[in-house]
Amino acid sequence: MRTIDRTRPVPPARYDIDLEHYSEFDELWWDPEGPAGLLHAMNGPRVGFYLRELGDAHGRLVLDAGCGGGLVAKGLAGAGAVVTGLDLSPACLRVARRAVPDGFRPAAGRMERLPFASGSFDAVVAADVLEHIPDLPAVVEEVARVLRPGGSFLFDTINRTAWAWFTALFGAERLLGFVPRGTHDWRLFIRPRELDHLLTRAGLEAVTTTGLAPRIGPADIVRGLTRRSLPLPEFATGRDRRASYLGHYRKRDPGAREPRGGAPRQGRGEPRPQGALDDHPRQGRGEPRPQGALDDRPPEGSMDSMSARLQAVGTAVPGHVYKQADIVDAFFARLPGWDPAWAKVFEASRVERRAAVIDVDAFYAGMPTTADRMRAFPPAARRLGAEAARRALARLGPQAPAEIGDLVAVSCTGYAGPGLDVHLAADLGLGPNVRRLAIGHMGCYAALPALRTAAALAAPAGSGSRALVACVELCSLHLQPAQSREDAVSQALFGDGAAAALVGVDGPGPAILGARTVTVPGTESRMGWMVDDDGFHMSLSPRVPALVERGLAGLVGELLADRGLTSGDVPHWVVHPGGPEILERVQRRLGLADEQLARSWEVLADGGNRSSATVLFILESLLDSGVLRAGEWIVVLGFGTGLTMEALLLRA
Repeated sequence: MRTIDRTRPVPPARYDIDLEHYSEFDELWWDPEGPAGLLHAMNGPRVGFYLRELGDAHGRLVLDAGCGGGLVAKGLAGAGAVVTGLDLSPACLRVARRAVPDGFRPAAGRMERLPFASGSFDAVVAADVLEHIPDLPAVVEEVARVLRPGGSFLFDTINRTAWAWFTALFGAERLLGFVPRGTHDWRLFIRPRELDHLLTRAGLEAVTTTGLAPRIGPADIVRGLTRRSLPLPEFATGRDRRASYLGHYRKRDPGAREPRGGAPRQGRGEPRPQGALDDHPRQGRGEPRPQGALDDRPPEGSMDSMSARLQAVGTAVPGHVYKQADIVDAFFARLPGWDPAWAKVFEASRVERRAAVIDVDAFYAGMPTTADRMRAFPPAARRLGAEAARRALARLGPQAPAEIGDLVAVSCTGYAGPGLDVHLAADLGLGPNVRRLAIGHMGCYAALPALRTAAALAAPAGSGSRALVACVELCSLHLQPAQSREDAVSQALFGDGAAAALVGVDGPGPAILGARTVTVPGTESRMGWMVDDDGFHMSLSPRVPALVERGLAGLVGELLADRGLTSGDVPHWVVHPGGPEILERVQRRLGLADEQLARSWEVLADGGNRSSATVLFILESLLDSGVLRAGEWIVVLGFGTGLTMEALLLRA
């Protein structure tokens, strides 16, 4: 068997843990007799240790990393600390927020990439967390980064000993079921000297350590496990570190004054400072960082290193405009199968008017076939798309068309060959050598992958070359008689529009600095469309807003973590208005102010959901508003079929 070394990342093939059950505890987190009972038994002594080491906790900024349902956070907040609880599970964060109503702020993210700026916290607490993390070096580096000089790192974890395997894994997990199976893998347990090596290398110094063990003796434990009957014991701190131990390390303060001539060096035979976990040589300043450790510099070739900019945006709407209050009785109520109760769906949509490339009364006088709809698409799409693109190009001057090296055409509402990409290149005079890419089938979120693709295309081309993104969506070509309330929701929301964006490495506009994508497993049937003989048939489950909310915190947390940010650091949010409930859930989940979503609501009201073009309408409004200040962050969010969620991070 290969030697285990926790000072290096453990590859996935060498461990087997499953922590998904924590997301399912819900209110059982706070049941001392439930699945979190063992955590309750340990919570008193370990929170007591943390508070003793912190001293006066009042007003101190503390990160509870891996907060779960908030057991530790409640004790810290109760002592006056201002606690940020970090967890990957939105369900856990919801429970923690309810349990700790005051002095607690939830944040989604990973310890390997903490979504906070350097020096954000007076203390970081990691309770029952480190033994679950494969890339321990990365986590230690991140903890050191977010701590202020002189800040404290407080933790408890499990020792990698035979006794720990027997009691924690074989006994508590497999025999007695105190914790669900799969919670631990002995190969991820941490010997004290391994952790000390990582902490001292990251610039933290030992203050004190102690053991954490049941109040009953080893013989009683063995007897209970042999009989497979052992009441949940009480725990206490003490000298027994064979299974679990707690520690307090403090980040070195480079501003602290040293004796003249520098700090005295420790001799070979001298003991380590009191509280050190074990004797282990420290890494010198010039030694390389371990593989897998984090670095503030973006990886070569990453989105961060491209620095492509969103230089200009232009939009266009067709000439047929319909007020929502009028079109229900004038058009939709006359379609076969209409239920008068569905009028309330239109009232609740928050859409005030929509535009269409067709006269809907004339086009739907007889039910058009798929062929009829597809014949209407190419001429209308190229006219509207070219209008939006010309407005974007005009913002950069008359030379702009000659500087387009790549064209990305986006649509999910029509198909023809030659396609929209060929038509736009010809209509805009981009020349026969422009590189073209057509993105179809993605739906409402497609502008975001189009923008990140444009950024990737523009960056290698260098100064003076730009990529043009054109999103053209003609949703009015695909109206269908409603057969259900869900169909009525689709009828009430979608409208036509086109938007174009110019992306290049120089010039004006916010930089495109990051991107994230999440496809929610098992949700393919929740949103989509089928092409039938009589046109496109949209399916939209009422569960979509809840699914978006469930995956949102992880998506945004990962996006912002790359820059050490939280949602509170982002003043501007461009959120696709898939419908009122989606915007409401996004606002609630991310804690956004009304004004941060005002433009999304305005675009929804003034044109409905224009599928992929919608976020570019919102971006145009933001860029034209004059409120952007240099250095301010922007997050763009899109949602669509898959169920897929996309995010972009921009900086003015």
